Amino acid sequence: MKKSTSMAIAALFSVCFSNANAAETYVYCAEADGSWDWLIDSSQDYVNVEGVWGREPVPNLAGSYFNYFRISEAAYHSLSHQCGEGKNAQPGGHNSSYWEVFKVSRNNGEDYLASGNKTILGSYANHYFRSL
Repeated sequence: MKKSTSMAIAALFSVCFSNANAAETYVYCAEADGSWDWLIDSSQDYVNVEGVWGREPVPNLAGSYFNYFRISEAAYHSLSHQCGEGKNAQPGGHNSSYWEVFKVSRNNGEDYLASGNKTILGSYANHYFRSL
């Protein structure tokens, strides 16, 4: 009984905490060569998505990281489809001109990083990398 109560409280805290950090960002469609365009809907409005900003440490580059924007897998697939083949949906408008990527959350709780361009910050500040 005690274990299930603790798990329920942890789940509630997780939901409250994640909603407290919710943000919204615009989306652009990027190609491997670095060219990109804002994702525009049929009403000619910029497409945006809700999620949570975070940082991911870069393995083997002490003190380095890149930014990501966490969204659901359903939202990511929708954005990718709208961008079209050969382009990566990427988050934009985070008060920076850095390349950032989506961190995609599956229904089973697992996450993965979407393909795209990213800027490595920290010890190796302003280095641009392409993830495939």
